[in-house]
Amino acid sequence: MKVEGIEITEAQISAMLSVMGKRFRASDVREAAIKAGVPDAVEMRATDRLLIRQRQKGLIQPIPDDKPYWTKL
Repeated sequence: MKVEGIEITEAQISAMLSVMGKRFRASDVREAAIKAGVPDAVEMRATDRLLIRQRQKGLIQPIPDDKPYWTKL
């Protein structure tokens, strides 16, 4: 995945996906991105793009009465 000209590696994406469990926040995914070495300039955008991609695939959804949490389906 390329974000603003910076390539996000499969290992970094895997690290971000690993925190997407039964109940997680976008900030949890962002923290995983930072720990995996995603540059500070794009970690939030990379998080957003990954959440959008996973949601479009039907793999995650927001928890309706528990914002800002998400859940893995």
